[in-house]
Amino acid sequence: MTSHSRDEPLTKLNEPESNDSHDKLNHARVPNCEAIATSSHVFIHAITAIRPGEEPFIDYRLVADGKITDEVCAEYA
Repeated sequence: MTSHSRDEPLTKLNEPESNDSHDKLNHARVPNCEAIATSSHVFIHAITAIRPGEEPFIDYRLVADGKITDEVCAEYA
């Protein structure tokens, strides 16, 4: 993995032999990355500088516009 700044996307997390990039992301209350969802993809973007060898972290907590209801939680389950 190469070093990234907050202004450039973190585009390569998975090893060439693996398509499971999600297994490279762990939770942190103060993450260094954020997930940006589109209708067809989820992009991981560095929000702080990430040095070579440093692990990328995202916040697993659900963030949604408006009130988080049981229905909203079920949609993301």
